[in-house]
Amino acid sequence: PTSGKVVIVYSTTPAADTYAIVGTYSAGPSMTFGAAQLVDNTVTAGLQVAICSIGSSKLFIVYTGTSNDSYAVVGTVTGTTIPLGTPAFTTPTRPRH
Repeated sequence: PTSGKVVIVYSTTPAADTYAIVGTYSAGPSMTFGAAQLVDNTVTAGLQVAICSIGSSKLFIVYTGTSNDSYAVVGTVTGTTIPLGTPAFTTPTRPRH
């Protein structure tokens, strides 16, 4: 993403909700984070995720969801937020990195 930004995708337990969060780092060193954005709330276990930058502020996120199906979604880093599009079903098997 934009210089000075980092995006982290993570899953919680036991709810297994998946979130994306934008961090901003600066000299010092210091890092601040925006609010977490829900990516998916159906991931049951064993989250696998791949993130690819597709521009200065856009990210392509592929992850496993219910029944290990794969989904893809595009996010746009805007300040400390990452609004997401609608996840699209991509394949009936786990993504291979």
